[in-house]
Amino acid sequence: MDNIKKYVLGSVLVILVLFGYYKYKSNLDENKLTTKIDSPENLSDFKSVLNNLIKLLESEKKSKKIMSKQLKELATLNKIQTRHIKDITKKELFNKNIEKHRLFIDTHNINDTNLDRSNYVYHLNGSHETGAKNQTGGYDQFKNVIGFRLVKAIIPNTNHTVLNTRNTIIVQLDDDDSVSATVLNSGDINKKFRITLPEGFFDTTTITESFTNATYEAIDTNTTGSTNLINLYEITPDFIDESRKFRFTMKNNANGVATKFKFIWSDIGNNSAQTFLGFNGDTEVFSNPIIADIPPDMSVNYIDLIIDEIPYIACKKNGKGNRLIDRIGITSGLGELFEYTQDWNFENENYFYPMKLDKLTIKLYETNHDHFFKSDRDHSLEFEITIIKNAKDFDFLIG
Repeated sequence: MDNIKKYVLGSVLVILVLFGYYKYKSNLDENKLTTKIDSPENLSDFKSVLNNLIKLLESEKKSKKIMSKQLKELATLNKIQTRHIKDITKKELFNKNIEKHRLFIDTHNINDTNLDRSNYVYHLNGSHETGAKNQTGGYDQFKNVIGFRLVKAIIPNTNHTVLNTRNTIIVQLDDDDSVSATVLNSGDINKKFRITLPEGFFDTTTITESFTNATYEAIDTNTTGSTNLINLYEITPDFIDESRKFRFTMKNNANGVATKFKFIWSDIGNNSAQTFLGFNGDTEVFSNPIIADIPPDMSVNYIDLIIDEIPYIACKKNGKGNRLIDRIGITSGLGELFEYTQDWNFENENYFYPMKLDKLTIKLYETNHDHFFKSDRDHSLEFEITIIKNAKDFDFLIG
């Protein structure tokens, strides 16, 4: 500001000097000193210049006052903002009443050889003496919990469910007399028999148990050993990881020789295991082994995550009245991990009355099949817990 003032005053002085010099020079050039320097005419010109100078100085002074006022206001505003930021930092970051914590639950942290991964209790506080079978050193009892939600779930897609609506297989034995006569029992060439799988839960490694415990029944009454076929022609499945398909082999247990065969799905009604095992239709030629056409259809569309400890107001309402935290849709391929992330809007969060939380009873349920989800592979769940430090303020929060 001082530099501007100096610049203005210097400019005015230069103008006055030039003006006087101009007037004086003009009189000398004309060799007429008819008008004195202090004449009324010259004084009038000087007054005009001085008036302009005064106006300029007043304008500069006014601008200086305005700018000085603005600087003071800005300094005051900075002080207010600084104090406000300090208050927010102290209150919202260090002294806030609402806190949110992320909590990981993973089944590989549970030391239990008989663990049911679809129905188990996970302890947040406790020891082996108090019944806790998982490590709890990284957790503690949460007090004044008022909110709970699922953030993310990582679940393997390994489940096969055998139901009585899809558990029937029809097998036809090789019809080549020249080959089969030395492999099949006499009279069994080109004959058919039915395999009925028991109901249960199987994955890609335990599916063999379903065939081991299956019922083999002769369709053609003259098939050798029709009452005990499983001891003669036993089919064994295995899962090919690269193609994600089942492979089936059959051998004659009487002589230990591999036997060619076909799957005939067109002879079965609605309870065919065709899609369950991954076939589009009847096998075209007799062979051994037989590889399925497509990856098997496990028919598990979604899993309901149920936690009994969470109040119903924070759960999703459902027909069964379960404490449903969320419904997890299964979209990954068989044998693959599926990662589910919840789409969350904090404005829709329902708080509940402050409670203590020292354990979670985790249930993974297939509501569409009305049974628990079965898997021998571990899964991981991430939750967000909302707690309030001062429970006395809770009435204000929910008011």
